[in-house]
Amino acid sequence: MIRPAVTALLLTLTLFAASPAMADPHPKGFEAHKFNGSVAPVTEDGVTTFRIQDGECSKVDFGDGRGESDCLNGTVRSVLGHSPQAELGQTLEYRFDVRVDPSLAYEGYLNNDSAGHEPGAWDSHLWLASWEGTFLHNFIYILKVSKKAGITFAGQVCQPPEKLGDWVSFSMKVKWGGDDKAWVAVTCDDRYVFASEGAPSNVAPNCYVQNQCVVGEVRNPKRLLFIPGVKMSGWGHSWKDIGKDSAFIPIQPEGITAQMRNMAVTSGAVLYGPAETALVVKLQEALNALGCDVGKADGVPGKKTRLAALTCRKLADGAMPAQLNVATVQTFVELYAADGVADLPPGELPPEPLVIHVHQSASENDSLEGQMATSIIGTVSGAPGVEELGLLLIGEYNAARGRFDWLNLLLLDDIAKQTGVKDCPGVRIEDWGNGGVHAVVDFSVLGKSYFAKSADCLISKLPENTAREAEFVLTNFGDIARSMVADGTLPGVTHPGLRGLLESVAAGDITIQK
Repeated sequence: MIRPAVTALLLTLTLFAASPAMADPHPKGFEAHKFNGSVAPVTEDGVTTFRIQDGECSKVDFGDGRGESDCLNGTVRSVLGHSPQAELGQTLEYRFDVRVDPSLAYEGYLNNDSAGHEPGAWDSHLWLASWEGTFLHNFIYILKVSKKAGITFAGQVCQPPEKLGDWVSFSMKVKWGGDDKAWVAVTCDDRYVFASEGAPSNVAPNCYVQNQCVVGEVRNPKRLLFIPGVKMSGWGHSWKDIGKDSAFIPIQPEGITAQMRNMAVTSGAVLYGPAETALVVKLQEALNALGCDVGKADGVPGKKTRLAALTCRKLADGAMPAQLNVATVQTFVELYAADGVADLPPGELPPEPLVIHVHQSASENDSLEGQMATSIIGTVSGAPGVEELGLLLIGEYNAARGRFDWLNLLLLDDIAKQTGVKDCPGVRIEDWGNGGVHAVVDFSVLGKSYFAKSADCLISKLPENTAREAEFVLTNFGDIARSMVADGTLPGVTHPGLRGLLESVAAGDITIQK
């Protein structure tokens, strides 16, 4: 007698089986990837089947001089490549239906590096498609899947976990570019899950190390690759250094299987088709009727329309989307067509959200013994008058006590002409010769708090731009630390004592303030 579990397994394997002897050519423009593992993709009756088996990887050298391969890095894949590669300026649609075997056992994992990118920092090494630039570690967009989160794109749900086993239609329309003329719109079963307009499309929206993206590096790939299929990315050849038992992530005995159909890459994609343009016209007509002049209702969401949509009326908190784009225009139409909207007071432009991106740029003495000096640089948006950050943290770590005996903050701006700064107690001046003159703030330590000495005095005597930066750093140090966690740049802080301090500040266990 055959046990029910075995019967279910046989049915699953029958459902996803494809006989090589009966295999059809892959869809136009697609071919099997040279780094596939033991099971190559098979296309039959318009359906391409991908399957990966535990540890069955490719030993083929990547050929880029690093001496690496999938087997060395613990990666297993069954994927297709597409040619020709996309180029900047092209408008394309990537479309396919995908079905993941519902027997998927891989749960995904909690990844602190993905905080701020994936809901609850729940991440997945299992990919269904990727779009990447031509540089090393230059992945831009990734379609992921796990038993716990389902199918996700840029941290948004494409298919919930309870629907795994059903077909879902995926579409990504994109104008590839590195400027504000580019755009991206992603739908699953015609439901928007991601949209970006007026920003580069060849830059990863979720950049951290496990997404094979180098944080803090500005890249501008001119050509883009598309790779659909099933890929389990391993822990890398340094798996022992991060405390893993193997470079490979375990795969269930019967393997992980997915299917795709209706695969195509077509040119001439448009962001606003007839239906979307008609919605913009309705919105423009509604805004004009409310006295918020946007000019002729032409269906083009220009600057006047975008500004009016955000400011025409003060709507209920949380009702208004953060921006007008192809994914939110329907919501704006409904909001401005609602009963009583004409009686609402005028709105105002919502404040730009605070966004911080910083990373370590240099460090001296990464040993716990002796004095440490680490520079942190980066950018800020949403803080008036502050666009760039540059600071140097200097201190001496006491490993036995697990804390800094003393800690200084040096502002990198040159203050050679601000002689009054030296009158502030607890603030000293460092003259670097041709490197400039800098203010150094000393912190007093009280329990789990570091307080900047004479902060208000210093800020009052600094040049206007430097004063704003100093005020921002001392007021928002917690946000700076949390941004490093969210961006995945905190592990790049090479002094273990400072890294631990920043982790504690990000978690709220320690404060650094005025």
